[in-house]
Amino acid sequence: MYASGQLGINPQTGEMNDDFTCLNEIYGSYFKSGKPARSCIQVAGLPKGAKVEIEFIAEK
Repeated sequence: MYASGQLGINPQTGEMNDDFTCLNEIYGSYFKSGKPARSCIQVAGLPKGAKVEIEFIAEK
């Protein structure tokens, strides 16, 4: 999980995860009862051709 305004770039490969369905499954596995609020807003011009930036606050 990458947070704090970072793009979801794998540090080992430099590749970005653009499979939102997969991302949601992994995200959901961290929170068994209820999910924290989050926002997902599509914008233009993110680095490395990113399609979305996701902002969230979570406590585990």
